[in-house]
Amino acid sequence: MVSSMEAPGHTRRMLGLFADLLEYPECVPTSAAGSCAVIVEGLDPGIAADVEVFAAAIEPYDTGSLQELYTQTFDLEATWHPYLGYHLFGETYQRSVFLVELKERYERHEFEVETELPDHLPVVLRFLSVCDDDGLLEEIVTEGLTPVLEKMLGAKKEGVDKEEVDKEEAVDEETERPAESEAEPEEATADGPAVAADPGDDGQQEPPQPYRVLLGALLAVLHEIYGPSRLEEIRDPEPYGPSLMEQPPCQPTMSSDGTPVRLRA
Repeated sequence: MVSSMEAPGHTRRMLGLFADLLEYPECVPTSAAGSCAVIVEGLDPGIAADVEVFAAAIEPYDTGSLQELYTQTFDLEATWHPYLGYHLFGETYQRSVFLVELKERYERHEFEVETELPDHLPVVLRFLSVCDDDGLLEEIVTEGLTPVLEKMLGAKKEGVDKEEVDKEEAVDEETERPAESEAEPEEATADGPAVAADPGDDGQQEPPQPYRVLLGALLAVLHEIYGPSRLEEIRDPEPYGPSLMEQPPCQPTMSSDGTPVRLRA
């Protein structure tokens, strides 16, 4: 499913711009974000608006503080680790096979990876932005990139919800409610009865997390061009731990037709 307006070169340019924005920042990429929003607008103005939200959110940062935000977003929470193989296979032998296969595809297309692992999200996007094999591009997107982004964004929402439930369940049911005299003061409203004041509610919404907004925009672009993931499911990876070779092989991720996911040559 490729949009009629999407020439391959146009798609590759978008993927390259997202790669620029998702690299570890050496500067505040407001100009690149603006360019990305302009080109995405031709695909979907709503998605372009999300890229503009990202651009506006990073504008107040200097380079150092944006680098800190990047590290906090992608390095400190396993849900957001920007490595496709980690989300597809966990730290297992199967991931090492996946890395080797990716590297082989890169070499065949004369694409060099310098310091990062081959499955690093910006590296994959950078490769797709220059890959001249449309079939391979679509396969990596629909069987690798899209399912991982779906999992990253969906798992975070589920994780937040579960965390809130756990907090509620952790409250001691035997704890008595405070006496009425200790209750929070109530505020009268102009058009109704008094309501209890919420000391934590200042009427302001929490600002969006810039990089998560950007990942959502990237996923929306991929859905618009290629459709949803072709994988029925991907398993939850284990936390970082023993080396790859110390892990037993895992069952390969299966595509919708029941065959193991294997990148084409």
